[in-house]
Amino acid sequence: MRRTLVIVGCLAAVAGAVAWAARSSRFEQAREAMSRGAAPGRLGSRLNSLGDRPMYRAFADALDAGPGDDVLDVACGWGEFLVNHAADAGHVAGIDLTPEKVALARERLADRLEAGTAEVVVGDAATLPWPDGHFTAVTCMDAIMFFPDQPAALAEFHRVLQPGGRALISFAAEQLPEGVESRTARGVAGTYTAISATAARQMLEQAGFDPVDVTWVPIAGEHQRIGGVLRALGGDQLDVVIGRKPAAA
Repeated sequence: MRRTLVIVGCLAAVAGAVAWAARSSRFEQAREAMSRGAAPGRLGSRLNSLGDRPMYRAFADALDAGPGDDVLDVACGWGEFLVNHAADAGHVAGIDLTPEKVALARERLADRLEAGTAEVVVGDAATLPWPDGHFTAVTCMDAIMFFPDQPAALAEFHRVLQPGGRALISFAAEQLPEGVESRTARGVAGTYTAISATAARQMLEQAGFDPVDVTWVPIAGEHQRIGGVLRALGGDQLDVVIGRKPAAA
């Protein structure tokens, strides 16, 4: 009996070690994905979409896409904005660093991909795989603060836009102390660089955008209690920075 108990105990220990290793591997994968600013997997994507719903609505209202638009969403994740907020655009495209997210986006956009009115690729915002003047609009939401080279990404946004095209970006702009234009911090989704609204405007202008407008949108809409909670947590407004590529002379 004692020997049986010892064997069972050893088997349980081995099983526990294997389970721990598997959980550890998944944890490392999740942490790696979070370091790029996005929760992993289908469930994580749903949670991201739920939390970012006010941002998607604000960007959709500002974009007002129609059949004549060709919209690129940079750091598109699983394609939530393209699927549910840019459906009226004549053509949509997405790019993301994470193959898993791109696979999910392709699954959700399967009908449009088959029809030839959508494309989703794995790639880097600093080296977009499209020719000059390809899109009428570029969107980038809740992501550019994680990019290692923000000016390079903005230069690419400008390059792939048609003359007169627009870039709509959320920088996580913050009210920083006077004389401080940026700060690097670590949040739940990884290390990010937040900048002031003034710095965001200057960065777009340096990339060639003119004019550049900064709009602040209440995240909680008309829900005053939710807005109060968000203010207590550090902010209840979303910045939408809109830059236009000058029209050709």
